[in-house]
Amino acid sequence: MRIRTPGIAAATLALVLAVPAIAARTRTSQVVNGRLAAQDDSEAVGRFRFETFTKGDRVKESMHVWAEGLDATEDDGGELPDYNLWLIDESGATEADFGTVHLRANGKARFRWKSTRDDYPEDVDEVRDFAGGTVELRDAADGVILSGDIPDYIGVDDDNERGTHSRVTALGERNLH
Repeated sequence: MRIRTPGIAAATLALVLAVPAIAARTRTSQVVNGRLAAQDDSEAVGRFRFETFTKGDRVKESMHVWAEGLDATEDDGGELPDYNLWLIDESGATEADFGTVHLRANGKARFRWKSTRDDYPEDVDEVRDFAGGTVELRDAADGVILSGDIPDYIGVDDDNERGTHSRVTALGERNLH
């Protein structure tokens, strides 16, 4: 007597095909944040938050930087000073200018950058490549006004400790086990 089990074969095949589909639905958000300290005798301060959102092969990144106490003295033409946001990698070999910071007349500044709408600087593939490096707010003369350390990004399986200023969230992860 021959026993047929087409249901088991079909279930096995469905499971093999479903694992990559489940993994593609897994969404991961990696966030690092920190403070910016004045590098001169000013009372300027700041903070930053970088996020990398991954779903399958798609990666979206964003950077938010806030600062206050910056020099907002207008020049002879009535223009406010220019400040740019720079990232320097851990080795110091790569520096990237991500663009102009929006400065208000009261000395408060804001910077927002998103990979879905803004271009990466030349030779930059991901913001995560600057983990362990430095974020700087520079003036028009390329002088560093504010500076802070960029924490290392952690992965889903990494241990996290208090004070690392890094976190990860994974949605759909439980479906992989």
